[in-house]
Amino acid sequence: MRIGLALGAGGVPGGFFLRAAMAAIGERTGWTPSMCSTVVGTSAGALNAARISPEPQPVPASVAAELQQLAVELAPPNPSPFDRVIAPVRRVGGRALGRLVPAGTNVQDYEVASSPFHPAVRVVSCRRSTGERRVATLTQAADPTAELYASAAIPGVTPPVLLDGAEHVDGAVWSTSNADLIESSKHDLLVVIAPMVPATSGSLLQRGHRAVLLDELADWKRTAGPVVYVVPSIGAFAERSNHEAFGSDARAQILR
Repeated sequence: MRIGLALGAGGVPGGFFLRAAMAAIGERTGWTPSMCSTVVGTSAGALNAARISPEPQPVPASVAAELQQLAVELAPPNPSPFDRVIAPVRRVGGRALGRLVPAGTNVQDYEVASSPFHPAVRVVSCRRSTGERRVATLTQAADPTAELYASAAIPGVTPPVLLDGAEHVDGAVWSTSNADLIESSKHDLLVVIAPMVPATSGSLLQRGHRAVLLDELADWKRTAGPVVYVVPSIGAFAERSNHEAFGSDARAQILR
């Protein structure tokens, strides 16, 4: 089985949600992220993707079967007419935000993972001047630390990061999940963990995040490809300042 994994943005609370979700999927199915053929990380998702065990692992038949069942239980919803309208607005607005918001001043000096990396891991940032998406495979990157810092360079909070002579900012400017980088034609199953996408309701911005993600999953829907879709419940999303509880929400969905 060729498995894709998209780890979305979400800051510190999102990191708790991502790790809890991955651990719970493993507890239920026997899966580990190192079994994935493609891993796409955005912002907090990139920082966590970089820490996946560097040794690729095969997918046992029993694990494949359990993941297929989980995808039935945690399938993504169908986009609404409103989702189809708001998704392009969110895309334009995100790229404008990356260009127009003044550079932040909180210098990134925290520790990030270092080589060796899993060969499947790709991280996303955006060129500040154009909003163009940059996708870097960590095992091939000239400066993996800079790629990780760029993916998590929140506009207005942290300074842009120079990559190939151009300023780059958080990959969530383009999309909080960037799940479209995992093509349904080249994979058998997709796991999406998106801490910034509430399951229902939410603010206009949050609904924009959800609309973009659902649009990115359109090919998976069209081909009936199995997707394990893990997003916070609206109640947990409202209380995400409680990091442990936020992570517990992911576990509850997967292990129910």
